[in-house]
Amino acid sequence: MSSVIKPLPNEVVTPAADFPVLMRRMTSEPSIVVRDRSPWFYYNKPITFIVMGGLVFFGGIILTALYFKHVDVPYALGPVCLSIGLMFLITGIVWIPIIKQTIRYNGLLRKKHLRKSRAACSSSV
Repeated sequence: MSSVIKPLPNEVVTPAADFPVLMRRMTSEPSIVVRDRSPWFYYNKPITFIVMGGLVFFGGIILTALYFKHVDVPYALGPVCLSIGLMFLITGIVWIPIIKQTIRYNGLLRKKHLRKSRAACSSSV
C-alpha cells in the first residue's frame, strides 16, 4: 500500500537540455543544478497581501459611508474593515523592499561563493 503523503518536488534537478537558465548550486556534487526562479515566486505573498488589504480597506470605506448615510449596517463593521485592510495593505507594501534586499544579498553571496570556488579550482589544478 503506497503512502498518501507525497513528497514535494525538490528544487534541485539534474542537468538537462530543456532548461536554458541553470545555476550551479554549491554542493559536494558538481552535477546538481538549480533553476533560476521567477519574480512571482518571491513576490506572490506580498502582492496577495496588498490586493486583499486594498479590497478589505475599500469595503470598510463603503461600509462606513453606508453607516453615515443611515443605512442599516452594524456600526463597528466599517472601522474594523478599515483597520484590518490597512494593516494588510501596509504589511504587503513594507514586505516588498525587504524581499528585494534579501534577493540582492543572496545574489551577492552566490557570486562570492562562485568566485571562491573558481579560485580554489584554479589553484588546485
